[in-house]
Amino acid sequence: MRVYFQVGTNNGNDLFREKVIKDKPDLVILVEANPQMAPVINHYYKDIPNVFIFNYALYYEDNKKVDLVIPTKQGEYGTTADNGVTYNHAHFSLLPMNDWGSKDDMFIIEANTIRFDTLCKVFNLKHIDYLQTDTEGFDTEILQMIDYDKIDIRQIRYEKWEFDPKEFTRYNGDKASNLGNAGMKIVENLLTRAGYVLQDIIDEDGHDVLATKV
Repeated sequence: MRVYFQVGTNNGNDLFREKVIKDKPDLVILVEANPQMAPVINHYYKDIPNVFIFNYALYYEDNKKVDLVIPTKQGEYGTTADNGVTYNHAHFSLLPMNDWGSKDDMFIIEANTIRFDTLCKVFNLKHIDYLQTDTEGFDTEILQMIDYDKIDIRQIRYEKWEFDPKEFTRYNGDKASNLGNAGMKIVENLLTRAGYVLQDIIDEDGHDVLATKV
């Protein structure tokens, strides 16, 4: 059984969907933390069989409540933040950065959490052909949660997030030293030890890393 697994589906209209249409895997698992995206994802995947959509934030623990945030002005969605950037639904993150301003100015969506292992147990998964993550800075945390001895993942695509760790100290001081480009290095070492070859990939879905097990 061929399994494709995406974390951070956003609206579902992306190259991962095109890959699913082309490759026709037997099982497609989509995980999107923002519940507001559910109707749009359903629309884009309505004609594709064997698709399971989970509105959760992939996290360290099950059944917790976490905040997804983007910078705005006075919490009004769509306004330009103090750093001069206007954010949208594609930018919600569990890891606000220092220049995102005050939490009072952020637009916040509450999400329920689930562990990677929990989702795998739902389907009794021991093998994943293709895993793609795009979680606005949380990718390296997710990849560190996976037990690569228990589940065989043939190929992994994850977002390249190379901000300096000092950019995360305001809201994530307890783990800032392992975020951003430091997290990228940790995951590079982890995947290399697990038998993956890594390469940069740039296309319509962004600037990512593709890890292939050899």
